[in-house]
Amino acid sequence: MIYGWDISTAIIGLSCFQNDGTYEHSFHLDLRKIDGQLSKADEFKKFMKEFLLQNGMENYHFIEERLGGFSAGRTSAQVMMKLAQFNAICSYILWTHDPGPHRAVIYLHPSTWKAVMKREGLLIPKGADKKLLTLEYVKRKVPGFQISLNRNDKPQPWHYDEADAYCIGRAGYLKCIAIGNSPLSEGA
Repeated sequence: MIYGWDISTAIIGLSCFQNDGTYEHSFHLDLRKIDGQLSKADEFKKFMKEFLLQNGMENYHFIEERLGGFSAGRTSAQVMMKLAQFNAICSYILWTHDPGPHRAVIYLHPSTWKAVMKREGLLIPKGADKKLLTLEYVKRKVPGFQISLNRNDKPQPWHYDEADAYCIGRAGYLKCIAIGNSPLSEGA
């Protein structure tokens, strides 16, 4: 299985694919009401354990690198460091999860996955709402991608994270296939 992860301290998005790149489904973990990095990490561990025990262990996890998109003035360094720390904690949990070592954690730089997805038709002009455009793109491309609305008729916030996770997982798959160095064909 191939997994794309959008890891943040508020909501974690997860999209799942078959090894041939076929999309299966998306999940999310809402951490907004949980205080503290370690408590959030414990919730992630429970979520991940339950999910991976249901779906087997020969997995490839594509995760966005943190700090790659840092731009002075828009996001504070403190916030970026907190995100990087949580990303590392979650990556470690994925890497060391028992039972078995049959998994790979592969990081994608934000510019890398965005460039791959641009070739797939995801165009985001400067100054545009990146989250909304990404969600609209995934809704168009993936008929099975379900969107629920809140009481204001706007998508629930976790759908943006699931859409980002879809793009990270899809880009990871396409990048591995494109370079002909895919671990995906080795018995997974």
